[in-house]
Amino acid sequence: MDADGKNIRRVTESSFNKAEPCWSPDGTQICYMGYRRSLGFAYSELFVINMDGAGEALLLEQVPVGKIWSTDQHPKWAK
Repeated sequence: MDADGKNIRRVTESSFNKAEPCWSPDGTQICYMGYRRSLGFAYSELFVINMDGAGEALLLEQVPVGKIWSTDQHPKWAK
């Protein structure tokens, strides 16, 4: 969406649960945690997608919840 809240647009088309979005430093991609398996919320997966909705990719599978990327539990982009 635009900064003023207009032009809302869905980026992903998949139906599984998504959380913890983190925008890339250049603003062209979003990484996020996904919960698409029948494992419940005990495990998550790390995905990345382009801002135009193309190129959704699974980066890491079965990451134990609570044992992820940083002390605040959110994915981070490395420089």
